[in-house]
Amino acid sequence: MQANRIRNGASIVATLLAAGLALQATKAYPESEAEERNADWSKPRVIALPAEGGAVKGIVRIRPLPNSENNDGNDPLEARRPVINIKAVFVPRKNLLWVGTSEYEHFFVVKDKIVALYPTAGADLSISIVSVPVPKSADADEALHEELDRCFHRIAEKPLRYQYWISLRKLFGQDAFIGQHDPRVPSVPRISGISFDRGHAVITLAEANERSTTLTFNADLQVIAASQNGHPIPVPAPIAPQKLTNDKD
Repeated sequence: MQANRIRNGASIVATLLAAGLALQATKAYPESEAEERNADWSKPRVIALPAEGGAVKGIVRIRPLPNSENNDGNDPLEARRPVINIKAVFVPRKNLLWVGTSEYEHFFVVKDKIVALYPTAGADLSISIVSVPVPKSADADEALHEELDRCFHRIAEKPLRYQYWISLRKLFGQDAFIGQHDPRVPSVPRISGISFDRGHAVITLAEANERSTTLTFNADLQVIAASQNGHPIPVPAPIAPQKLTNDKD
């Protein structure tokens, strides 16, 4: 009888041990999976995004696009292709997420949208408008990472899908944004400031020749006013940014 008790006790201990190991494995898998997913993104960097009522904190991460599925590492053409990075900006206070190409360096928040800007070589203002509310969840970090992954793969398919543009020379005239040494070459202004005035976002552009221009966007992200060196530029009707593609979400 004592031998039976010993065998039964050993059986119970073995069962409990197996159950404990299974539970540890179950816990370890999601954690390692989350760590692997987090490793795809760079370490977070904090920036300030202008918004009505004051700047809000944004958390920036970078992640490179994966190589082509057909790329085995031996294709010299693929090897010469530049690495394309995807940038993510999360605004915890608004629970908003923006994901787009890494060229965008300037951001602001209007209503429920994160707006990204950068001037291009064609004297155009490239605009990426993304409104992705991160679902509220008991596990906020998990919800954010799931949304990050979903947006990353969606953007990776067609990076231009969410980009818009405004022709600066069409707005300010053909004599605007010309090169200092060759007027046939358009200059590329830099964004020197983003501020808010009575609910409108005011974007200030500066050129190398110290000429300054401004564009004022309403809450619907239409240009409603412009100026050059402090002088108003006529804007007869609100100007909506033009979409680069006809792709639907």
